[in-house]
Amino acid sequence: MCPSALQIDDQISLLINTWCELLLFACCFRSMATPGEIRISHGKSITLEQARTLGLGSCIERMIHFTDHLRRLRVDQFEYAAMKVIILLSSGKPIDEAISVSS
Repeated sequence: MCPSALQIDDQISLLINTWCELLLFACCFRSMATPGEIRISHGKSITLEQARTLGLGSCIERMIHFTDHLRRLRVDQFEYAAMKVIILLSSGKPIDEAISVSS
């Protein structure tokens, strides 16, 4: 299903329901080249020690662990894009609530 085939309200609903997961996944994918730290944006990163001092240790530890898995699996940009689509389309809501495709 092509995104342009969805009504704008349906596209917005998908983004509202998955924005957090998509952003965390993007940070983890971007961090594959920097073991032991999460690249939040270009030029900005955080280590587990820094995260613990900020009270974010648990979250960053899970992100580093996930990033280690991505690195071990050698996820490329095409697999990354496919996984983003999967995240987008599996918002955790029943399909008829998350997407109301019009005919």
